[in-house]
Amino acid sequence: IMPMQISISNAIGGGQGAKIGGSSLLLDTYSGAKAAYSLRKLSSTYSGSAIRVRRSNDNKEQDIGFTSDVLDTTALLSFVGANSGNITTWYDQSGNGINAVQITANNQPGIVFAGVLNEIDSKPAINAYPKAYMAAGTSSDFKYLHDGTTRSLTTNVYQTGALTAALNFIWLTGDTAANTIGAGNLYTSGNQYQRIWNGTSSQRIGNIFAELPNTHQIQSQIFDASNATPADKIVVKINNGSDIANNTTAFTPNSADATTSLNLFNYTSPNFSYGLAGLMQEMVFWSSDQDANVLGINTNINNFYSIY
Repeated sequence: IMPMQISISNAIGGGQGAKIGGSSLLLDTYSGAKAAYSLRKLSSTYSGSAIRVRRSNDNKEQDIGFTSDVLDTTALLSFVGANSGNITTWYDQSGNGINAVQITANNQPGIVFAGVLNEIDSKPAINAYPKAYMAAGTSSDFKYLHDGTTRSLTTNVYQTGALTAALNFIWLTGDTAANTIGAGNLYTSGNQYQRIWNGTSSQRIGNIFAELPNTHQIQSQIFDASNATPADKIVVKINNGSDIANNTTAFTPNSADATTSLNLFNYTSPNFSYGLAGLMQEMVFWSSDQDANVLGINTNINNFYSIY
């Protein structure tokens, strides 16, 4: 099943933005990422490709790199032609080699549909609808997301359509069972949550924040599960707005490994009832506290993508 093609644009347009500290590349200024996935170049020291793409007519694959630090869409469209192109690998630009991979054709997210590039605001975007997912690293690679240390995550996502529990799951390390150990972003029971699970369905930290349909957002999450104040265990920022910290659950995080690797766009297994109804351009994980850098990080992202 090929993901549906979506092209979103607005009157703002997408500028390259001003350079920060002599470079507009995010990780040149805000280093130390654990894993970094993007359709633009994030680090001047990264020499690999952005994505590996499979074209639908003959299943041939090709790496697609960057030109002038942005995805080489000319090479991408030349390779795919009038066919559809799906992503088999989203390369990690952090230097840690934690690539996101999907070898099963029906579960691969799309980048080109019938010769037309998926875009948000005239920039390429990955479409994971309806059941695409990608696995990255091992369970221990992302244990820091739930082990009580302080760490950060930023995502650039366009949410499409009505929000339902079945159509808004952005990422997860853990599993689908009630005894999940891990962390994830999901929509359920009328609310959007950034959540850490601790081994049972009742022992979880869930921070509610607003995500509106047909809205392009930068979502930044700071995890500090060992914080003494429950509301500060997970802090969420939308674009450059105020902190949203309304968690009330307090428990000791579980330092055991989750049962699966990091999964992007869908529950693990996968559970095809829960997936991302939207498009993604960038996702970066830091295994350190980036709260003091959120404004700069989001400004860098916005300078390029013109989100808010």
